[in-house]
Amino acid sequence: MPSRNFFVTADDFGITKRISDGMMHLAQKGVIHRLSLLTNMPGTSHALNLAKENPSVPIGLHFNLTEGRPLTPTCKSLVSPSGHLWRRGQLLPRLMTHSISRYEIRGELITQFEVIRNVGVPVAYLDSHQHVHVLPVIADVFQEFAMQQGLPIRYPLPVGIRSSWNLSHALLKILLTLNPIPKALLANQTLASVFDLGKEVIEVKDYSFIKTRFPAEGIHELMVHPYVKDDEGLLEVYEQEGFKKKSGFLKMAYQEYEMLNTIE
Repeated sequence: MPSRNFFVTADDFGITKRISDGMMHLAQKGVIHRLSLLTNMPGTSHALNLAKENPSVPIGLHFNLTEGRPLTPTCKSLVSPSGHLWRRGQLLPRLMTHSISRYEIRGELITQFEVIRNVGVPVAYLDSHQHVHVLPVIADVFQEFAMQQGLPIRYPLPVGIRSSWNLSHALLKILLTLNPIPKALLANQTLASVFDLGKEVIEVKDYSFIKTRFPAEGIHELMVHPYVKDDEGLLEVYEQEGFKKKSGFLKMAYQEYEMLNTIE
């Protein structure tokens, strides 16, 4: 699958131990090229150890402002009364009404970044969980930090791989128009995922199809979420109610691991 203008990134490295093991296995096979690490999850420490043991696999920060608890205990605007980070649907209206502190966003970004760097693992790039880095206010903080660190970022412009209209993609394109990436920043030109196909069953040929949809010029990214089946570990992350809400995503993520693991 690798090519000079195409790379594969696995998101959510670190979410649980078992899922992290599975992702690193795929990286060792060469099916995955990069791993984006969540730094506030039960499997984070284990994932960092895997990263230290496999220094040839690039590790990026998967900046997270929408799931779990923050790493900076003093932040108030980023969390709900329960102490958990606001969900994405709750976060956007708070950003629009200036209820989220820019200072706290930057502080949490730096703290999550340092979790990786402090153990001696170089941070190769930056992206974010659920693409929060394209939201108002967060985009400015994120881009400024990336330029200060001299790191490339993810540009999540969707590739047209689905015939039907997609609301989330339309909103994403609007946000990217409103918050364009400065030319000084390195980034891919487009992004795609098998999840975007709208299928219930993933097939290996879907990855080849997506690759044909990338433009011939530029650098393009395939985002994957290959989860080894780990209901027990994920229940620790989401608890029962959240786990049920994730059932559709998890069904696809479990399939994605099985499909990618068949590719040599």
